[in-house]
Amino acid sequence: MDDLAKGDACDLGEFHSLIIPPHYLYRVNKLRRRHPDEYSKLGASCGRSWTPVLVLANTRSGNNMGEALLGEFRTLLNPVQVFDLSELTPSKALQLCTLLPPGRVRVLVCGGDGTVGWVLDAIDAMKLKVQ
Repeated sequence: MDDLAKGDACDLGEFHSLIIPPHYLYRVNKLRRRHPDEYSKLGASCGRSWTPVLVLANTRSGNNMGEALLGEFRTLLNPVQVFDLSELTPSKALQLCTLLPPGRVRVLVCGGDGTVGWVLDAIDAMKLKVQ
């Protein structure tokens, strides 16, 4: 019988400071549109060193290794924080930033210069620079 079946809580492993835990998303969903200022308090429950990362990858860019890269990130992180930009625009993917404490989130862009510019334009249009 594995540890989780015995009732032990998952500690999210070695990348816990980069992962958006399911309990955070559950609580944010309950607060949504009612108390957005609570995100910082909620973020504190994830620890002082918590800096979740969003991965935005353009699978049509480069030498077509994007699918494998996305798969690796989805096994290391919470799959909801890994986005394929061939299926979703950067602005849609970056909406998750609005549910995270300001100043904590990091964005990793995987692709070429055009992909990076596309994401930066979305960040600028969404006024996310302060985050």
